[in-house]
Amino acid sequence: MSSVVDPVLANLAAAIDAIDAAAVPTDRLSTTLVELRRQSARLEALAAAVSARAERQRVWAADGAVSMVDWLAQQTNTSKDDAKRSLELGRALDTVPELAPLVDAGHVSPDNARLVGKIGGQAEFQDHKDLLLDIARTSSPTETKQALDSWQAMNRSGETADQRHARLHARRTLTFTDTDDGMVDVHGTLMPLDAAKVKRALRHLAGTAWDDQSQRTDSQRQADALVELCDAYAKGEVTGGRERSTLLGVVPFDTIVGASDQPGYLPSDGLTISPVEVRRLACDAELHRLITAGASVVLDMGRAVRCATAAQYLALAARDGGCRWPGCDRPPDWCEAHHIDEHSRDDGPTDLHNLVLLCSTHHTLIHHADWLLIGDAHTLVIRRPDGTLLPAPPRGPMHQIEQARQLVLV
Repeated sequence: MSSVVDPVLANLAAAIDAIDAAAVPTDRLSTTLVELRRQSARLEALAAAVSARAERQRVWAADGAVSMVDWLAQQTNTSKDDAKRSLELGRALDTVPELAPLVDAGHVSPDNARLVGKIGGQAEFQDHKDLLLDIARTSSPTETKQALDSWQAMNRSGETADQRHARLHARRTLTFTDTDDGMVDVHGTLMPLDAAKVKRALRHLAGTAWDDQSQRTDSQRQADALVELCDAYAKGEVTGGRERSTLLGVVPFDTIVGASDQPGYLPSDGLTISPVEVRRLACDAELHRLITAGASVVLDMGRAVRCATAAQYLALAARDGGCRWPGCDRPPDWCEAHHIDEHSRDDGPTDLHNLVLLCSTHHTLIHHADWLLIGDAHTLVIRRPDGTLLPAPPRGPMHQIEQARQLVLV
């Protein structure tokens, strides 16, 4: 007997067949693409909901599969990671029913829905549900993860900061597993601060060979960098000792002195660090005081020089969190300070309100195309060549920490 769903799926397939990518008019490419992505997200959520229901009904067992993930990957010729992501989304929609209509309407992306679903089962979630959903509705996946990580760090279900740190620290692991094809799968779980140190070291080593014409991918360079580091250690060539790598962290002063358990944040690595790690880091680090007014206004640090000073760059990284261009996720390490009112052209001051971080791509775009920055760092708007305006709101780590703090105070 034919299911009532079958003709609907047939019509869906016919509708997709009717769209010819090559026939989309040039002036409709952007709007068509956005609409297709929106409908694709709705289909992804629908498929995820069906996946979660199929998992509950154990449909995979009828084919002798060991799990729903294995069965779904095999049936759809996709990776297990892709199948797992579908199930995670389906579980999130089950755990937080309010997500389904938001995803269907295009207000919350599937990625943000997965992030919310991971904390939806916590008892404290219900107390802050509306605000957490609003974060998912108005923020990118990166920003949503930062805010939810901060929220989790301050909602510990009765745990003290020390107890939570000890529990998470006990989960650290590094394993090496032989695979069937003769390779070795390396898998590890580290504390955020430790992971940041490893990533920074590997990023430095991998970056030195960036132009080696080897056509290696970024992940391949990272793998080679790890081996190179171990080779250097075996040869006795590892140096440094007491030398400390530079980590830029944004932390509330009350946390450093033990008066608060608000988390810190590493802008370059996109990581939230626990108050225990903040205090440990502060014991063995050079501290730069950064005075702010509210969550986003960093007070000026001078205008005597044409270029931003090192201290101003740190302040920009703390305030902007990376490239300020809407939709760009380049971290501070990849960015340069840019005068909104040009220093040489407009006699613009080298004050923080007149400086923003831009990655090299968008910095070049501003200097060599008909794009223009309008306003100051706190009211920044980008004017496109056609005259239309593109808001560039702040997105830095202080906003994420303040957002999470407000949730706790509700």
